[in-house]
Amino acid sequence: MSIPYLLTFLNFLLENIWVILFYSFIIVWIYRNREKFEFQAKIIALYRTAFGIDFLDRFSKKHKELIILLGYVGVGLGFVGMIYISGVLIDSFMKLFLQPDAPATFTPAIPGVKIPGSQIFIPFWYGIIALFLTTVVHEAAHGLVARAHGLKVKSTGFGMIGPLPIAFVEPDEKQVRKQKDIVQYSIFAAGPFSNMLFAGLVLLLMIFAVSPMLSNMVETDGFSFYSITPYSPAFNASVPANVLFTHLNDVKIDSEKEFYAVLDSIKAGEAIRLRNEYDSFEFSSVENPNNPGKALMGISAASNSGSIVQIHKSDALLRDDALAKAAYFILKIFYNLFFWIFLLSSGIGIANLLPLGPVDGGRMLQIVTQKLVSDSKKANEIWAKISVGTFVLVLITFFVPIIKAILAGFGINL
Repeated sequence: MSIPYLLTFLNFLLENIWVILFYSFIIVWIYRNREKFEFQAKIIALYRTAFGIDFLDRFSKKHKELIILLGYVGVGLGFVGMIYISGVLIDSFMKLFLQPDAPATFTPAIPGVKIPGSQIFIPFWYGIIALFLTTVVHEAAHGLVARAHGLKVKSTGFGMIGPLPIAFVEPDEKQVRKQKDIVQYSIFAAGPFSNMLFAGLVLLLMIFAVSPMLSNMVETDGFSFYSITPYSPAFNASVPANVLFTHLNDVKIDSEKEFYAVLDSIKAGEAIRLRNEYDSFEFSSVENPNNPGKALMGISAASNSGSIVQIHKSDALLRDDALAKAAYFILKIFYNLFFWIFLLSSGIGIANLLPLGPVDGGRMLQIVTQKLVSDSKKANEIWAKISVGTFVLVLITFFVPIIKAILAGFGINL
């Protein structure tokens, strides 16, 4: 192996050391305890326990009416979410052909792994913790609603689906299928609904607790962009992503609100100037095809967060105070963790409402088709066709941007 390739390989190992160590430990641990695991489809490993069942029993008994009520509320929101995410999926599929340069809408969420073509990179430890907490909340909600209706929870547990850690709660399926439609809907919708509530809770904590405390400890020193859309005005002017700027059109930017206020005042065709201490970039905006009359720079959002700008804070005020620096460091960890919990919990919650086979939305759709079509065999055929169609669309929207990004790395642009 030549020295450049060896250095590249060593750099890869250093950049991904925690990912490699974590999955190496998991693989060895699962192998050594393989007799305790149930393996499905060769990529799913499940470890069943009775852990948490007593809690589900006590909590569901104490708050039975509230849990049942929230379960019914979740049904309505679940069907709205199913329609919404199905529309997003179809729109994303169409954009692959109508707007080839549009950023990917659906991307795999694998902590610590840089996915080609994806605008989002999930830090390893934040992602692992956020994913685990998200699945715990999701599955616990299924169990709580089932127990509130008097149904048995056979087991709980944890495991891995490929590289992703999961937790699960397993209600008695035979009992579930014997319940009224509304009860079954509420059990299936409980997981996605709980993810939305969980995401909302951490968002409130970020906005009204952690963020104000952090803001009082630091001062703004600039802003940067998550990514630049290829062949956009900003791209053609060589505006870099993740580089600190201080001014937009000679206005000092100290908050996200200020940035958007200046951006909203710019009309299509007007000049835009970005500058920092060392450099400046000037270019003209164009009309936003998705929002006529509004200017488009060519700055892409951070996945589902909706924000195109990052506001950076200086810790200069903390430099001579060790205790304040420690407090700031801890708060920053919580802020980042809450951000990824919000992003992944809301994303996983809405994704679980896709009308797709075994996920919650698919289970809800199966009940609907059996209700609307009297012939159960025909109803299941219709449900299966919708599931297969959804699965194909998901695969295409997942992997086409990845393939295009890999080919672009070799200088092949589709």
